[in-house]
Amino acid sequence: MVEEKIGQAPFSFTYIPTSVGAKNLVARATYTDSSSVSSSTVSLNIVDPNTITVAAPTQNQQVVLGSTLNIVASVNTTLGSVRDVNFYANTGEDDSPSFFEPPQTSTNSQGQYVQSWTPSTTGIYTLGASANYEEGC
Repeated sequence: MVEEKIGQAPFSFTYIPTSVGAKNLVARATYTDSSSVSSSTVSLNIVDPNTITVAAPTQNQQVVLGSTLNIVASVNTTLGSVRDVNFYANTGEDDSPSFFEPPQTSTNSQGQYVQSWTPSTTGIYTLGASANYEEGC
């Protein structure tokens, strides 16, 4: 619970969330006689501003065996500088990702990270990416 006492008008408060998840905000006015009144509750869902999204290929895209596919990832972050992005493919057989080497450290002209990959066998693959940030971020 975060509580801020404000002594004079105009009454305002800046809330900076420190964790993700559902939050409820209520304003309460306390009068000089110690009686009080509360506002209705405002519910918020605080989300993580740091995301990585695989922009290509599209969901359920079919790729011809032996052809090269570009996996494209976009990173949105408030943590600072991205050091590199690791791409991986998972066949779904054992749910352990197989990471491509080396991690990608530079972006294309749209600010996205790109990894080329040529599947060596047929099957259904789950593709993904994870971002690593510069030390201190």
